[in-house]
Amino acid sequence: MSHIKVQNKPGFVRETTSTAIINNDSDSYQKYKHAKALRESKNQKIDRLEKEVEELRNMLVKFVEGGALNHK
Repeated sequence: MSHIKVQNKPGFVRETTSTAIINNDSDSYQKYKHAKALRESKNQKIDRLEKEVEELRNMLVKFVEGGALNHK
């Protein structure tokens, strides 16, 4: 398997057999993977918080509907 540098694209090579373009810049790839992991972690945290808020809202509705705040 041989590779040819892609013109005007540092860090990219073309695989001569399949003609696929390959990114061989491992630092950029690691930065991408790290950024992706951070995004996924933040999205999971947001999902968890949304579920907790929904649970609190449901508890509050049950509390109010149960007459706990209806003083007479």
